[in-house]
Amino acid sequence: MIAGARLALVAGALTLAAAAPAAAKTFTPPKGCQVYLTVQEHGCMVSNLYRCIQDKPGDQWRADFGTNGAVFVSKIDNETQWIESEDLETGNHERLQPGAPDPASFSRLLATGRDDFDFSTVNQQGVAHRFRGHDKLTGERVTIDGVPLQRTEYSITATGPSGEVLWKAQGHEYLSETWRTFFAGRGIWDDKSGKTAYDNSPARMIQPGQPGFAATVPEYDCDDVTSQRAVPGRLLPASFAIPGSSAEAQQ
Repeated sequence: MIAGARLALVAGALTLAAAAPAAAKTFTPPKGCQVYLTVQEHGCMVSNLYRCIQDKPGDQWRADFGTNGAVFVSKIDNETQWIESEDLETGNHERLQPGAPDPASFSRLLATGRDDFDFSTVNQQGVAHRFRGHDKLTGERVTIDGVPLQRTEYSITATGPSGEVLWKAQGHEYLSETWRTFFAGRGIWDDKSGKTAYDNSPARMIQPGQPGFAATVPEYDCDDVTSQRAVPGRLLPASFAIPGSSAEAQQ
């Protein structure tokens, strides 16, 4: 099955799950897929990370949930390149354009301490956006729920078809060498509306067999904010589900 068709099936299943009675508070991935980690995040988000046997080795998916259910689904490869994503609230579907001038490289980041990237995406209407920036290891290592992580700094700028700046973001995130993925952190989002601080740092990292695994109900900061990922953990520089649409205001 081609990737786009599979994403449509995943998105459809998540949408149905979100509309179902509140009884099901556990995420069931598509057939042939298995959840390996659930991340309860600050900012009233919870993410389920999973892999599918039909995909290329190293490919993985992330499904994000807010207080009203599933909001975002995305796919990355072994180098943490963003392959495709869908904003379940707007229906915006983004795919990576081939031939990036400087593809994201997780291996290069680990080997040299820095990775610069320059790539573009296109949505179902044929509108392209370009993303340029970098990730950098800070040298700081942290452990959350027994999971060893490295802290990173990032900066990213998104531009539209005419080269106009749509938004910028900078801050820090976390990465797992074992799982070859990023997790969101804290930072500043800057668009035409002004600058906004965000914090989607991991609060709990839940593995198979532990209480709360595969949960779809966020637990942290939900009395203080509307569920929203400001800059996802490796969707764009790391994980993006940005305010507005999937890549324009946008894991």
